[in-house]
Amino acid sequence: EGFLKGDYDLGDMGEAIQHFGHRYFPSLFQAPASRVPVKENFVFGLKLGNADKVLPYFMKGFSGMDNSQFSGSMNTLTDSLNLTADVPELGYDKYQFNDISLRVGGKAQGLGTQTDIGEILVQDSVLLPSLSLKTASAQDTTYVNVKTAGAAALNNADLYARVISLKDGYNVKILNSELVVNDKTWNIAPDNEITLRKSGVTVHNFSIAHADQKITLASNPSDTTAASFVIRLQHLYLADFAQFFFTNPALEGVADGTIVVDNPLGDMKATAHIDASQLRVNDDSLGRVSAVAGYDKRLETVQWDVSKTDDPSRNFSVRGAMGLGKTHKTLQGDFQLNHTDLSVLGTFIGDYVSEFTGYGTGTLKLGGDRDNPDVTGSIRLDSVGMKVNYLGTYYTLSG
Repeated sequence: EGFLKGDYDLGDMGEAIQHFGHRYFPSLFQAPASRVPVKENFVFGLKLGNADKVLPYFMKGFSGMDNSQFSGSMNTLTDSLNLTADVPELGYDKYQFNDISLRVGGKAQGLGTQTDIGEILVQDSVLLPSLSLKTASAQDTTYVNVKTAGAAALNNADLYARVISLKDGYNVKILNSELVVNDKTWNIAPDNEITLRKSGVTVHNFSIAHADQKITLASNPSDTTAASFVIRLQHLYLADFAQFFFTNPALEGVADGTIVVDNPLGDMKATAHIDASQLRVNDDSLGRVSAVAGYDKRLETVQWDVSKTDDPSRNFSVRGAMGLGKTHKTLQGDFQLNHTDLSVLGTFIGDYVSEFTGYGTGTLKLGGDRDNPDVTGSIRLDSVGMKVNYLGTYYTLSG
């Protein structure tokens, strides 16, 4: 249910939005064609009922928004703009956001926003108990403050940034900020600056570090004429950061490597070369693992090549690709196992069996698509043991 009251013309609404956009971000919005501003002076309100049933049809991957409320006003004569939104629950993929509050206020001199989220969960585990995001924008310059505290992984974050909107990109500078992850204080280089343009990327002195761990952004030295930059990972502790994306399986180990990002504001491509030492998955050791992965936005494809080669008698390689588009869903993969420790599989079949141990040798091929994956091949098992949870019985298979 909802209402719309006042003086308004839906046909002129686009020009009215352009009027406000040009006032706050003149580099991104052209001035309206008419010198005489359109007259819009109205208030509105909207309350949703059981939106969760229909939301996925319009926004794939989203859920929730039941009993959400929206209200606002626009007055082009006084250059005022207001919006409020209260959303009890919103889900996307494996993430859930509770108690969302949005407040937007615009006047002739600037635009301000305040967003508060009561709780953010990933896979039903609390990622952040609260999040506050404030912005203040005027004449292409936006000051951003992100604040959160009390999470198990992200103990405290109070980040300030200045973002300047350019005609073909953005200039970003992180100001005085505090970041504490797993009780470790990370320091951000004070004299940092990043300029992202469609024609090129320039990075100056941007790094985040704690002790021997370091994340660095730099312009791509091998391609200075293109829009490209490099992310370097140095002794990154996987346990500190993996939980921001998933809680099961639990990852441990130390990662070093590079991620090259090309054309970030267009048809982005990214290529990662990562080496992980002392890698453990749910406390099962994999040793040293190397990974090469690639993403292509235009082709809607991700590729991977993961291998363990530090032990010639027990290793594996996994190569493949997956389509990410609505129609391009193809799966292709090749798994080579050589007396590979299979205990890590217990993570994925724990609902059925536990205490899974053993080794496997053979080849598997992945085919089909994301909706109907297909795995073929043969594996020779050796010294396999498992407990069938339903029966409560432990079985041993020797080959």
